[in-house]
Amino acid sequence: MRLLEHTDTGKILLTEDLVDNIHPHGTAKNKAGYNKIRFCADQESREGLRFFWVDTCCIDKSSSAELQEAINSMFKWYRGYVYLADVSTHKGNVDGNPTWKQAFLHCKWFKRGWTLQELIASKTVEFFSKEGEYLGNRQTLGNDIHNVTGISLGALQGNTLSDFGIEEHMLWAKNRKTTRKEDKAYSLFGIFDVQIPILYGEGEDKAFRRLREEIRKVSKTQEMYDEVDTCCLADLRSTDPRHDKKRIEDAKGCLLKDSYCWVIGNWEFQKWHNGDDNRLLWIKGDPGKGKTMLLCGIIDELQNSLGSVLLAFFFCQATDSRINNAIAIIRGLIYLIIQQPALISHVRRHYDTAGKNLFEDANARVALSEILTSILQDPDLEIKPMYLIIDTLDECITDLPQLLELIVQTSSAPFRVKWIVSSRNWTQIEEKLAIVTQNKLSLELNAKSVANAIDVYIYYKISQLSIKKKNNDKTKMAIQDYLLSNANGTFLWVALVCQALADPGLRNWNALRTLQTFRPGLDSLYVRMIQEIKGCEDSDLCRGILAVTATVGRPISLEEITSTVEMPDGLCDEPEALEEIISQPKTFFLAKLQITTDIFKRPSTGFFTWAKKRLTTPSTRGLSRQYQQYYDETYTA
Repeated sequence: MRLLEHTDTGKILLTEDLVDNIHPHGTAKNKAGYNKIRFCADQESREGLRFFWVDTCCIDKSSSAELQEAINSMFKWYRGYVYLADVSTHKGNVDGNPTWKQAFLHCKWFKRGWTLQELIASKTVEFFSKEGEYLGNRQTLGNDIHNVTGISLGALQGNTLSDFGIEEHMLWAKNRKTTRKEDKAYSLFGIFDVQIPILYGEGEDKAFRRLREEIRKVSKTQEMYDEVDTCCLADLRSTDPRHDKKRIEDAKGCLLKDSYCWVIGNWEFQKWHNGDDNRLLWIKGDPGKGKTMLLCGIIDELQNSLGSVLLAFFFCQATDSRINNAIAIIRGLIYLIIQQPALISHVRRHYDTAGKNLFEDANARVALSEILTSILQDPDLEIKPMYLIIDTLDECITDLPQLLELIVQTSSAPFRVKWIVSSRNWTQIEEKLAIVTQNKLSLELNAKSVANAIDVYIYYKISQLSIKKKNNDKTKMAIQDYLLSNANGTFLWVALVCQALADPGLRNWNALRTLQTFRPGLDSLYVRMIQEIKGCEDSDLCRGILAVTATVGRPISLEEITSTVEMPDGLCDEPEALEEIISQPKTFFLAKLQITTDIFKRPSTGFFTWAKKRLTTPSTRGLSRQYQQYYDETYTA
């Protein structure tokens, strides 16, 4: 193996005779990698070192023995510097932000297979531009690197690799590219601390198969899935809560840290997080207060701060049959938990005899509850407790009492788990949870923090709206001031107003006049939306749905709509068409709002109360007739 020596005269010498591909020095200077070698020599000199190693020219690839040794040892050798030839610092700043940041986020170095171990092998990794200027290190640039690579912040901050599961390591490398397909597997030797013979030509699949076999041999925890494990995971999956979280965040446009970070310092959260006595935190609040995005933020904070913490979560939605019942919730939690292969044995004990029916037959909730209880008593959790999070418990419309009992049962010793649940201020939930010691975080009692979070959300929405509509500064400030003055602690109101102002049909000159029609509070929005129903193409259908919704007093599904509301010919057989109709922006309670909550999918109890009252007034006589007809047929028959 060759080391490079930087002499006092400025020359760069190999400790052995120069090989043909870099001799003489006159031709070496013309090669693409020479600038990196020159940079390393200068950097080494500044730090008082005598030798340095660069993969550009220090491996004799014509020697299979030397190549094998290099690949086996690279993880131990990599230290120090990353020279980014496609990142320049000479372009200055734009709007106060350095232009190199964008180049850094898109540089090729983060897409190469071999650079993964360069990134995480050393305790310190420093990044430099093509001009040799210091950009930052792995810690200071950690958030940017995490966003680009998907590598956990814990790994980037120096946590040991054993803190992370084998499959997580594989995910880090999944989208990276290598010149030779087999190198995608060979470049992971150091990360898994294994070695296998290099057999170029065997293909990527076979190389990974041999790598996994070797990992299984040396892994004390046996953190590998076999074929039956894979089938079990596939059968268990009804939804992937990670995808649900991403969908929710995408719908809102962005998860703003400044809008949720207040909760991390909240006294109730800190007591739950740091204490062992209170293992249940109930976050409760009225609709539109931002509970779901608050939990999204908490999930991110726990994942980033606790490294390889065992964390599972679930987002309920009353109108989606996949995610609105206790079976789906427990199933989703277990699906995320057994992404740690060492825990899948708790499921396999039952699955190996019952198969997919374990998750779907009449006893599924009982069986799944037993499996979750068994997992939460696993001895490994004595070292690493588990965190379980459920959002909008009130939207679990099937077996909610049984789910609450399970939460209460596992919220105390001997179970090593900490729960966070969120819901509206429902008495039945409070009564069930009162059985166990708990922390309650009321959004109404933290109104100032919620108001500050809404202000952050308003600034973001106004910024996005101004870009989209090209509003002038006067209009922008007028809209911003109006929202800040009238939001009254409700994210939902802000989102609805901003959605209306973003309507492509709304002219900029008319924005302020339109804004004045949105009075503070949701009641005025309900009135406005009912007026809009009258003018929409499917007015009669929407009125019928509103009448049923107001009567029932809870969210209703598409299936319930078709069975209780008179449908136009053929529409019952086309659920996609019905969903398209009720998703039109003008049909108020079914609007696909770019927010966590919308009026149809998560209508507030205040909405139902308001709707029932409104449906008996002369101004909505058409709606009142449909309401009365449905009420008579349902409750007086």
